[in-house]
Amino acid sequence: MPRNERPLDPGDTPLLRFAAGLRRLRESAGGPVYRELSVKAHYSVAVLSEAAGGRKLPSLAVTLAYVDACGGDLAEWERTWRDVAEAQEAPAEPDSGEPPYLGLSAFQIEDATRFHGRGALLAHLSNQILNRRLVVVFGASGAGKSSLLRAGLAAASLRDGVDGLGSQPTVVFAPGAHPIDECALGLAGPTGTSPSELRAELRADPAALHLRLRQAMEREEAVRDALIVVDQFEEVFTLCVDEDERLAFITALLHVAAAPSGRARLVLGVRADFFGHCLQYPQLRQVLGEGPVLVGAMTADELRLAITKPAIDLGYTVETALVTRLVSEATNQPGVLPLLSHALLETWRRRQGITLTAAGYDAAGGISHALNRTAESVYSGLTDEQQTVARQVFLRLTALGDGTEDTRRRVDRSELDHVNGLDEVLDALVAARLVTVDRESVDIAHEALISHWPRLREWLTEDRDSLRAHRQLTEAAEIWDGLNRDDGALYRGARLQLARDWVRSCTPSLSHREQAFFDRSVDVREQEQLAAKRQTRRQRRLMALLVVLLLALSGTTAYSLISQQTIAQQRDDATIRNVIDKIPAVATDNQPLADELALALYRYAPSDRTRGLLLSTSVNSTRVGVGRSDERFDPGNALSADASHYVFAADDGTVVLQELGPGGTTVRSQLPMPPGIVGAVAAVTVATDVRHVAVVYKESTNAETVALWDVADVGHPKVLRTYKTDNEVHAMFSPDGRLLAIGSIEGPGIDHGPGDLTVLVPADRDTRLWDVTNPVADAPLAQLPVSAMEMQFSADGGSLLTGMVTSPTVHKNGGGMVIGIGPAEIWDVKQALQGKPPTPAVIDTAQEAGATALSADGRLIAVARGGNSVALWRHDPPGAPVKIGDITVGTDPLQPAFSPDGRYLALEDLAGTVKVWDVSDSTRPALAATVSRAGAGLLRFTTDNRLAIVGNGAVTTMGMDVDVAAKKVCAEVRYAPIARSLWNWDSYFPAMSVPEPCPT
Repeated sequence: MPRNERPLDPGDTPLLRFAAGLRRLRESAGGPVYRELSVKAHYSVAVLSEAAGGRKLPSLAVTLAYVDACGGDLAEWERTWRDVAEAQEAPAEPDSGEPPYLGLSAFQIEDATRFHGRGALLAHLSNQILNRRLVVVFGASGAGKSSLLRAGLAAASLRDGVDGLGSQPTVVFAPGAHPIDECALGLAGPTGTSPSELRAELRADPAALHLRLRQAMEREEAVRDALIVVDQFEEVFTLCVDEDERLAFITALLHVAAAPSGRARLVLGVRADFFGHCLQYPQLRQVLGEGPVLVGAMTADELRLAITKPAIDLGYTVETALVTRLVSEATNQPGVLPLLSHALLETWRRRQGITLTAAGYDAAGGISHALNRTAESVYSGLTDEQQTVARQVFLRLTALGDGTEDTRRRVDRSELDHVNGLDEVLDALVAARLVTVDRESVDIAHEALISHWPRLREWLTEDRDSLRAHRQLTEAAEIWDGLNRDDGALYRGARLQLARDWVRSCTPSLSHREQAFFDRSVDVREQEQLAAKRQTRRQRRLMALLVVLLLALSGTTAYSLISQQTIAQQRDDATIRNVIDKIPAVATDNQPLADELALALYRYAPSDRTRGLLLSTSVNSTRVGVGRSDERFDPGNALSADASHYVFAADDGTVVLQELGPGGTTVRSQLPMPPGIVGAVAAVTVATDVRHVAVVYKESTNAETVALWDVADVGHPKVLRTYKTDNEVHAMFSPDGRLLAIGSIEGPGIDHGPGDLTVLVPADRDTRLWDVTNPVADAPLAQLPVSAMEMQFSADGGSLLTGMVTSPTVHKNGGGMVIGIGPAEIWDVKQALQGKPPTPAVIDTAQEAGATALSADGRLIAVARGGNSVALWRHDPPGAPVKIGDITVGTDPLQPAFSPDGRYLALEDLAGTVKVWDVSDSTRPALAATVSRAGAGLLRFTTDNRLAIVGNGAVTTMGMDVDVAAKKVCAEVRYAPIARSLWNWDSYFPAMSVPEPCPT
């Protein structure tokens, strides 16, 4: 007789109710003994009896076998089991120490000790690299390509070399949205160049990369070729929107591998569903034809090793039954590895002692449900507001596939800055390893989350058209922002109308940049419509006037001829103005055509406006950091002489040195507040060779300190010296970087004597020239008796122009006192350094001096004054300065600047317009170009004669040679040909003979 079943323990827990349910199911099946159930369920009597014992939750497999043997509903009991498992879910051991598994994250080089099971594939790949200069590795998403390339190939290369001959230079990177930038950052170290320099070379000549690598390898006398691994190569198609940059990147890589004298081996990792994209490029098609390396599903033995070895290495064990189940479920499943790793990580968190059990695996949800359960658990734990934020985050982190699967999309933090409560949500998602976050970007941990989390799939399929519209707006806003928010890059026409309809229909959550882009597009469109209406009315009035003139002058042939000429001239002028107004809209869809129109206008009707329009086609703009809320006229920023570096001061006292390049900026150094200094940054200046930066710190009302920083060692700045003063000061480096001029900008003080008597207290009026090469010097090299708010050296450093100096003259005015602004002065620096008492050459003695500028040769001086004029002076030592004349420039001219060749003088007025004057004949200056760049915070010419404008968060440079600009326009037209018949050139110049300037 079989023994009666042990009664259940007292209580009412989910586990006891579950066990009681199993017993009732067995009774409803006729009460078979456990020996009979064992035959049907294929589990032992003890296991089945323990399943209904109520002391331990059986595994899901045992539960389903028990239920099936009793004829129960398997689906219903599986749901019941999962509810009980979730109710009592809690890691058996605290989640402490290093886990043996990474979850969704791909293995990195530092994870090589936990990477197992791919020995044979790694050996095959290494052999391919020995025999071929370029190898393509492809496989399904989740097959383990990134882990193989990083923790396998790259780690082995750095450790032993792929052929056992010793380590070799190895670089691993992913292309991202700007592959040229990522390539430059990755290869700057091995090639011994700066990222900005290498990026500029790659953009100018992609084929030059292999020369850099060859030079570096030969310099280091390296025996083995460098190994370049480009992981997630499909990002050049999913994230990079610039076809020119994509082509340049591919060209640079393939030339590295194809050059006969090259010293690098190249490995590309690409997802299998993007194989067809690669075939669109002939260079890649040939390589792929040689046979790529397939990363397929792991064998049973490989899976067993990958499951058990990481746990064993850290002192854990894995139940044999669990290993068997995992191998069975993962075999021949090429995309299952991230799901397997995540399930193992969750099982480790539910381990019993040091053992990973099948019950813990079932409680985690197994391969099929672990990821979904983790994601749902995190999402359900958020508030309603936080769930809305999480949805926005995941939708932005997904790139919609076009004939391919959806992929992850790495985004800048700035794209999410508009989202309230973002940090708390990201913390929760990062803690669950669903997303990864670094200082600048956010990314999904693995694409498996996109394909295996039903809720995210539901979000992505609800309204894909809306998501596509949002993604297009995001990309357009990024391009617009990168072009210094140029109106020519805004939405217009049908694209704007579709965007407006979309925004009205779904009120999307737009980032600050997206909202600004959309609002500006709408505003410009409304302005254009009003302008078009006004132009139509003007044309109608003009036509009416022309008709009247024709009738009035039809009496004689002479008058008729004059009328025809007048009409033609007015018609041509109206046509030219119309084309100028159309160019921004044309540039949105056809930049080469817009540039060619600008060139044609300049050649047909040269003027300062058409010249400025043509020069604007060769503008380069780089976004820079802005530390203060108002950068206009802010002395807390500076641009190096060649526009390669930009320095700005943040409100927290940190000074940032950025290196500028065609693709963006790189932070070269951050200068913290030096010890012992308390106060805000008042001004910054940078030496020509960018080896030193001088920062003026305002410590009190009448005391400032100048810190001399050495920034030659990238990322490791140091303070060479601080110069304490009892005054407000201005600092400036000499062109050769040897001298640092520190000048007082405070005027004399006023003491009140008895009665109405006012007494002038002399100020400490001096400008001291310090030797930068000797920062420990006790005294300056020379001292000039001048107090200046502005200083500028000549190109040879022999002359120093001081402007807006304070005057000690006292003027009685009704018992009060006025301290005047004195003249600008030129000082002989060489004379002062020789110890001779310097005597300045005084400029503009009868006028108040405003902002000043000194030409490179030290002979031409521009002095901006109140009103609307700038005075030009010539100084030919030993004679006194002579005024040449005045230039009428507009309202309140600001910050004049001479070009290095002395030909041009640039000025900005309060209206935000930059005007460039040709002063090659200084007695008859001519207006050369007009450029609308509202809000310039800094204006100067670079050493290579480009006009640099800092404002609106960007540094914009523009060449002044119209011939160079014309060649660039025609080169771009030929580089990006479009069917000429579609241009309809004559439609822009009706009844005018304006030839195309770049015929093909």
